[in-house]
Amino acid sequence: MSLFKSETQLPLDTSGFMTVRHLTLKGTSYEIGSHLASLARSRHHVEPPPNLPRRCATGSRGNTSRGATLSISRG
Repeated sequence: MSLFKSETQLPLDTSGFMTVRHLTLKGTSYEIGSHLASLARSRHHVEPPPNLPRRCATGSRGNTSRGATLSISRG
């Protein structure tokens, strides 16, 4: 299965400081997780801690049909 992605960006003011993004991802758990990780790296410069063990993907668990909300706060 290939990843379906749709993103809408709504600026709340003219300065561009406040922006609302609505992201829809549909695909396998691995595809969704990989895309979210790449977004976190590219947009928010997030990297996993160096001592975090890598997990092996043992197979797909099927499509994810539930909606999920991801909230990221920058400090």
